[in-house]
Parts: sequence; structure tokens; C-alpha cells
Amino acid sequence: MDTLKEQIASVEPGSRRTRLENMSETRLVEGHDAISFFKEMFMPIYDNLGVIMGWDDVDVSSKAF
Repeated sequence: MDTLKEQIASVEPGSRRTRLENMSETRLVEGHDAISFFKEMFMPIYDNLGVIMGWDDVDVSSKAF
């Protein structure tokens, strides 16, 4: 989570949102907001997975792939 927060902060320095939101199956507005945020933050998320893949911990880095 810390690396994701850093990636988001580098792209959106003033953003208060620093984590992904859960998708709500019943609340359409919250689901829309979660998808919208994911779309906006796709590149930082993608970059974060690349960083995690480079870690020495095989269990963690293999799950990022």
C-alpha cells in the first residue's frame, strides 16, 4: 500500500484518495466512483505493480505478475 500511495502522490500530488475503493454491488454511485478512480489511477497502479515485481520477496513479486 505504501508504494501505491507514493505512485498516486507522484501523479496526483493533491489527491486525498490514496487507495482503491471496493466495488459495491448494490450502490451504483459508489461503484461508478470506484471505476472512475481506477480509470484515473490506472498508470500509477500499473507502475506500482512493476515496482512490486522487482522486489526480492518471491512470494509477493510473483503475485504482482
